[in-house]
Amino acid sequence: MTGRLVDEARPSTPDPRRAMIPSMATVAEHYGRSGALAKVQAGLDRIAPDGGAVSLEQLAGFDHFHTGGQLATERMAALLAPTADDLVLDAGAGLGGPARLLADRYGCRVIGIDLTEEFVEVGRLLNRRTGLEDLVDLRVGDITRIDLPDASVDHVLTQHVAMNIADRAGLYREIRRVLKPGGRLALFDVVAGDGGSLLLPVPWATEPHQSHLVTADELRTLLRGSGFTIDVDEDPTPVMLPMMRQMLAAPSPDTPLSTAMFIDGLETKGPRYLQNLAEGPDRARADGLHRHLSGARRYSTKRRAFTGLPRTEPLLRALMTSSTAPSGTPTTA
Repeated sequence: MTGRLVDEARPSTPDPRRAMIPSMATVAEHYGRSGALAKVQAGLDRIAPDGGAVSLEQLAGFDHFHTGGQLATERMAALLAPTADDLVLDAGAGLGGPARLLADRYGCRVIGIDLTEEFVEVGRLLNRRTGLEDLVDLRVGDITRIDLPDASVDHVLTQHVAMNIADRAGLYREIRRVLKPGGRLALFDVVAGDGGSLLLPVPWATEPHQSHLVTADELRTLLRGSGFTIDVDEDPTPVMLPMMRQMLAAPSPDTPLSTAMFIDGLETKGPRYLQNLAEGPDRARADGLHRHLSGARRYSTKRRAFTGLPRTEPLLRALMTSSTAPSGTPTTA
């Protein structure tokens, strides 16, 4: 399928970097790191010298840049269940780990869009080193103004992205616009609880103005208002909390690649994030979530959005939701 990826979906609209919304520019600054490409290149060469091939398994602890890591991505992928003929959009693709997993396991083509140029540069390097550059196309862009035509992608995936976006309604309208009739959205994000203010700093925010959390109910309302019908609604917090506690309690491994390359002060932000998640978890959903995250259930849907939200705030809730959009022609936001 070499050559199909870029040609089918390239629009003629301007590069979104040229007209970036000021608030989105601050997001890019928060995550951007000069010299990241060289550091990752050096780390890769420790794993596979002289530009050798690297496996997805060797990258799994590094390039799934969200709570739950590859396990959460696998759950989202199972909800989407793309075919080899599908084009998937990863909105807020980060380093491209989820996009590469989808392409490798399902044979589908994936376009990944992220605001942070350093993420995209590193992600393209990882595409080459894993041999997936023909299936995964990573681009710099603003997912609140997606540089793709209407009804151009079969499915959309987004994980731990929306908490940095003030115009949440605009984001979901844009996703609805680019989805084909019958397409699916799988969403996994942090939502606000009702226990007070977010305790800072956390990985996505150092200052209050950088975080734009909504409650689970507000998220559902936003999705429905953008034309989606919710099919699956899960709270993975009870599953994620023990995983995070174990990870943070373990000694830091001497690994060639680390998420600390992209998050300043991770030794403080990680425990603070865990503190936010831990205050008030909904234990009643734990058993069902273990089944969901193990892939025991699958969902066959028409135009859907699957959402997952992990808690954050004294009080955050975590959920996974699936939504189905009507099969009519999408309207431009």
